[in-house]
Amino acid sequence: MDLFDKNTNMTDLIHSNYLLLPVINRFGIQLGFKDKTIADICDDKRINLNFFLAIINAFHNHDYFPE
Repeated sequence: MDLFDKNTNMTDLIHSNYLLLPVINRFGIQLGFKDKTIADICDDKRINLNFFLAIINAFHNHDYFPE
């Protein structure tokens, strides 16, 4: 299972795993991000990028454990 990184488009993330929508929503991110990347959204919302990636990847891939 591939991991998401800061250059992943948010739409690609949702297309890969729509079950992440509730997790993303908890960060205050609403649908309608067009072609923005994860880094763009985190910057816009003032969300710590590394924390967001750790949470998203942990929910997406149960074998993922950040170092």
